[in-house]
Amino acid sequence: MTAPATTAAAAKGFGLMLHKARVSIDAHRVGNITVDKIVAGANLVAATNPAIYECSPKSVLVAVYQAARLGLELGGPLGHCYIVPYKRKATLIVGYKGLIELVHRGGKVKSIIGRVVREGDCFEVVQGTDETIKHIPASTTNVDRPILTLFAVAKLVGGGSLFDWMTKAEVDAIRARSAAADSGPWVDDYPQMARKTVIRRLCNVLPMTPELAAALELVDREAGQAATRTPILDDEIIVDGDYEVVEAGG
Repeated sequence: MTAPATTAAAAKGFGLMLHKARVSIDAHRVGNITVDKIVAGANLVAATNPAIYECSPKSVLVAVYQAARLGLELGGPLGHCYIVPYKRKATLIVGYKGLIELVHRGGKVKSIIGRVVREGDCFEVVQGTDETIKHIPASTTNVDRPILTLFAVAKLVGGGSLFDWMTKAEVDAIRARSAAADSGPWVDDYPQMARKTVIRRLCNVLPMTPELAAALELVDREAGQAATRTPILDDEIIVDGDYEVVEAGG
């Protein structure tokens, strides 16, 4: 376990690195999110998971730039996106609330939800010319019942709705391809990751914006699926300047 004094030194070095990168972060930023909020969010996620201090500075800054270019808040109560360390490389993870936020920003979807279907629930799907989906939970308090199915529904601004659903086995097959299948959100918050998986698939038939397309690429990379590289997410984003962070144990 990292000693408190070493962790404090790492946190200070991490904060200084982000401070030096403020101009670059601002250059990548879109939407109403401020540089202060981006930097504060990055410091928060690192303080919550000190292993991020040991990631390469470039990978940390690329993850921060990606969040800025998507206009999503890092960490915090909104849960839009997170930075997760994997073998000393920081990786941006877009949460299911982040996907929902980007879908709403497109202005053509009135609402979108992801739901978990557990053992004992009533769940029916009707496909054909008049497609519908029906879910009646057996209980709203017992969340320990096994998950069987996931579904997502989007209501369009002009009327009508679209939905998709997946079995838990389908979700787990996608999880198995992820480099972080046995760590991070898949372990700590499986229901949210499962919701994100089915919402991501529903996004294939929803109106698309450049930011949503970029976020979906990040989700696909996280899931170990092939993706077309785009400038907004290019791993070779140029990190200007000489950035260093005090590493744990140093």
